[in-house]
Amino acid sequence: MFSRKNLPHFLNPRFFNAITVTVPALALLAALLALMVHAPVQADEGFAPTGGQFPLIVGTSLNAIGTNHDVFEIDVVGNTSQSLLPAFPVWGATYDAANDRVLFTSSSGSTNGDQLWEWPVGGALNNLGTIMDATAGGAQRMDGLAISGGVLYGSYAGNTAEDGIWTINTTTLAATLVYPFSDSVSGIDADPNTGIIYGVNDTTASLVEIDPGGNTMTPVTAYPVGALADIDGLAVSNDGRAYLITDEPGSLYVYNLNTNSYESNLTAPWTSADTFSGGAYIGAGAPPQPGIVMTKTVNTDPNTCGTTNDLTVPAGGGGTLVGYCYTVMNTGDVTLTMHDLVDSELGPLFTGFPYNLGPGQSVDTVSAGMTISTVITQTTMNLATWTAYVDTAVFVTATATATVTQAPPTSVSLTGVSGDVVGVNPLAFGLLLLVLAGIGAVLYRRRFVE
Repeated sequence: MFSRKNLPHFLNPRFFNAITVTVPALALLAALLALMVHAPVQADEGFAPTGGQFPLIVGTSLNAIGTNHDVFEIDVVGNTSQSLLPAFPVWGATYDAANDRVLFTSSSGSTNGDQLWEWPVGGALNNLGTIMDATAGGAQRMDGLAISGGVLYGSYAGNTAEDGIWTINTTTLAATLVYPFSDSVSGIDADPNTGIIYGVNDTTASLVEIDPGGNTMTPVTAYPVGALADIDGLAVSNDGRAYLITDEPGSLYVYNLNTNSYESNLTAPWTSADTFSGGAYIGAGAPPQPGIVMTKTVNTDPNTCGTTNDLTVPAGGGGTLVGYCYTVMNTGDVTLTMHDLVDSELGPLFTGFPYNLGPGQSVDTVSAGMTISTVITQTTMNLATWTAYVDTAVFVTATATATVTQAPPTSVSLTGVSGDVVGVNPLAFGLLLLVLAGIGAVLYRRRFVE
């Protein structure tokens, strides 16, 4: 017989008790140590700033080729920066979400900011060539870049007749001046959600909204108090922040377009003054896609929206007054700010109607305060086309139809001897039948009863 004293130590209950307590404790300790010494995730370009990553790309340049410049990536949450492309001069920059790359204008390969370069995120720099003036010929420098609606825009502020906003063909690199102005606007960028182009206007010391198609420039806010009047770079994030980028040591300014207020400054990563600066914000996800759908209804009350697009009305009487209601819904992910509506029978109903139609939202003409009506005298089918847009580069269209049918006369009619159609009063016709029935009853009684 074995006693506890005679058991091997590894079979002794005290050993098991020690094991059942010690092993879990050691496992927990190991897990805690692993968490403490686990290496942090390597910072990577892109995505929203909440992860403490480096989505903001900034750089500067001298007027000519030199070494007093650099490209940095900035952690906009932690306000830290690190070198990204040493000794690469930047005049303008923007993020091309469709191709996941940053585009730069640079004097690398030239003595001016007329070279277009691409940096595939995480890849190697590539010179795409020289930007050329499509009208006058020759190299054309660009001080800022923006992409809106798939179109590459450039800004030039050289105190010449070429000042303004240009479009740049990304295949041929031919540039065309589409909005000339004399203000000094170097940095531009577009909100990736709305496509609205913003710029930094040193002439008025303000952040501005630019519509190249409408040739308009609207103030958004003044530069912050104490800021330099020379701000050459701009980057707009996909969370609605505009980063105003100076070319000197000090601060980079952050303006929240959602709250219409400045937030805490970021620290400029350079230690000496340059001549130009540019920036780009690498956002997450696919490029925004605008889209709308439209419905068109008709009824006999112009002050309400009908429930059908196929209405039947009686003929005659000089026609029937009907009201049309046009409803549009934003099915994309871009806020559409302007609207046109044209009807094949009624003509243009409105042009440039201002209404901020956000993703998932809808609006109809009746609730917008419009009464659209006409008198229908014959069967009519209307085709309507609704165009919603941010500018001439970002727009979408949708169509819808409605039909009003005139029904044939519903009254009883008789054809006379002459072939003419004679209308008969239903009451008179009923009385005639009653009289004929009475006469029949009298004749029956006289013949069979008497």
